[in-house]
Amino acid sequence: MRPAQLASLLALLVVVSGIQAGGSRRSYEDNGPPFLRRQRPEPVTMATWEPEGIGENRKEAEEDALKKARVLVTQYLAEQHTPINWTLDLSYLQSRLMKSSKDLEPQKLPDGLGEWQRVKVQVVLNSQDYEEILSQDREFRMRDRELFLGKVLLVLVALLTAVAGYFRLDEATKGYYTAWLRLGAAGLVGAAAFGLWWMSS
Repeated sequence: MRPAQLASLLALLVVVSGIQAGGSRRSYEDNGPPFLRRQRPEPVTMATWEPEGIGENRKEAEEDALKKARVLVTQYLAEQHTPINWTLDLSYLQSRLMKSSKDLEPQKLPDGLGEWQRVKVQVVLNSQDYEEILSQDREFRMRDRELFLGKVLLVLVALLTAVAGYFRLDEATKGYYTAWLRLGAAGLVGAAAFGLWWMSS
């Protein structure tokens, strides 16, 4: 087998192995072994917050309160030694964790500039939502790792393709430009190494 064909075969094996590893890990984590599946207990309240928000209108005031609630929930998870990388969406907080939203007395602005709306929301984190957030965070981390793995595989495929191209050109030119081809191959290897370093930093 010629070096060019060997390099192409190695590139194909690297891509296939990466896809199979990602698929099998995701299938196992989504389903889990049958003997570990248990009925979920009733959710238990873990924490409650009632942040206030202000804005030019009620929608903006509620969004401001939810942003403050997001900070509080994230801090609470970190205190429980379960910090998350996934950023909680305001829509998720509103639909899953927010239990009530009520208007407060508007805040008057100085110099007769009008008044801003004030809203208080009640956000409750129970055990079921806690597990759901951790599950979403695991999926986010998995997608992030798979994205990084895809970038690494892309660099490796490009590198192996460059090596295959080097051998093919060297054969085609019968060795007359070996020095220049080696210089170009070294530059590609350096670029690939820099790409791997940049993606991991």
